[in-house]
Amino acid sequence: MSKPDPRIYELTCTRLGVGPEEMVFLDDVEPNIAGAREAGIHAIHYRDNAQAITEIEAVLRSGSAGAPE
Repeated sequence: MSKPDPRIYELTCTRLGVGPEEMVFLDDVEPNIAGAREAGIHAIHYRDNAQAITEIEAVLRSGSAGAPE
């Protein structure tokens, strides 16, 4: 298995002991983002550092990635 097959993201969650809703995935390849989203993971399409940081912080603030609110 490899990206963008959703099974690789499911396997990663299993090995890390987290649910997909607790994970944030960052990548610069759109098909990989789509695969992660299909697996239920918060996926962010990397374009530059400022954009990525802003989007990651938004997910963490929302508490939807398992972060404390």
